[in-house]
Amino acid sequence: MFKIKNTNLIKDSNEVIKNATKKTSIPTIINQEMAIEGDLVSSNIIEIFGKVKGNIKSDVLSIREGAVVDGTIQATYVKIAGHFKGNIKSSVIHITSVGEVRGEMVYGILSIEEKGKFEGKISQNIDLLQIKDCTGEVAQNS
Repeated sequence: MFKIKNTNLIKDSNEVIKNATKKTSIPTIINQEMAIEGDLVSSNIIEIFGKVKGNIKSDVLSIREGAVVDGTIQATYVKIAGHFKGNIKSSVIHITSVGEVRGEMVYGILSIEEKGKFEGKISQNIDLLQIKDCTGEVAQNS
């Protein structure tokens, strides 16, 4: 068996979002009236308007304004407009002007809008920018 080698890196957050929305146009939504304690796993998009305490794994995660999340996040793209406390590992992390994060972030690309809040530890991991093939393995050129 051979592997196709591709040394391309993720260029920006738009590339990540475009790839994720190709999979589905229907996100999983945790509405304002919901409070969940436990793990959430999705290979698509999760939008949180309510409260979640637990581990979250998804391609795209959006913590909306007013939402409160406490736990661990592993995702390709994370947008935070609400409150998050815990650890994040993501290719792209975007904290909006009303977003608040406390904890540790490991990222490939990080953006924090003016007035966005972050308290904790951050570190960049360039490996998070590698484009993955459909098996989750890093695509490489021969």
